[in-house]
Amino acid sequence: MRPRNPFNRRAVAYILGVLVIALAVNALRIQQPTLKAAPMSAQVVPYTVVLQEFWVRREGTAVPKGEYTNAIRGDGSRAMEMTSGDSANPSAERILDFSSGKMMYIFYPQKLKSTMFDPAKFRTANWLRDSGNNCLISGFPGEKPDGEEVINGYRAVKLILNGNLTEWFALDYGCALIKDRAEWPDGQTWSEKRLVALIPGEPVPSLFDDPAGVQQVPPSRWLPPGESDRAANDFDAYYLSHRPPGDPVKP
Repeated sequence: MRPRNPFNRRAVAYILGVLVIALAVNALRIQQPTLKAAPMSAQVVPYTVVLQEFWVRREGTAVPKGEYTNAIRGDGSRAMEMTSGDSANPSAERILDFSSGKMMYIFYPQKLKSTMFDPAKFRTANWLRDSGNNCLISGFPGEKPDGEEVINGYRAVKLILNGNLTEWFALDYGCALIKDRAEWPDGQTWSEKRLVALIPGEPVPSLFDDPAGVQQVPPSRWLPPGESDRAANDFDAYYLSHRPPGDPVKP
């Protein structure tokens, strides 16, 4: 059964955005064969950061929602986990980006996952930020630095994306995201992620585990109702043509 709650819809939109950005950036690089592939940052700083999301109204009311965990390993691999704040309908999604070129989406409580392998497109250069260059990602357009601030005692660079999303990254901790704020179209509400914990060093290995008892399926199995058939079919087609060697698929 496909996930139906609003949290899943927002998470899926984010996931699709990550995939589209990664494919677009790498397509541009692949079309320029005379250029060398962008190397991984000279120094990868491993960390784990936990953020709590709040929905905030102008009068100051803040309603706690989901919790977010972002982690970077010393080899550049990344884990992102999103857990809903709805106790009546608990859910969690995890995105794993490995430096090997493997990418995995995992969904609970549905116990579904989709795994792809494309070293030419899923590369650490697509998600590792450069602390020596305002925590920007090489080749990623649209982000604009807006000075530095101190957030929860951490020196942070402030980046603005498309005018309605503001993010703060810890300059001395591998550009870990320690706060963000997204304005909503109604002009009265925004989503804000606030720092719970920033833990330097290697993340716990279980964050990057391939969980047992989770069914491997095409993305259309977890895309929410309302997604266009064309988008689902295109995503499935890409998935089916980029399967990890020896990894079975059960449509």
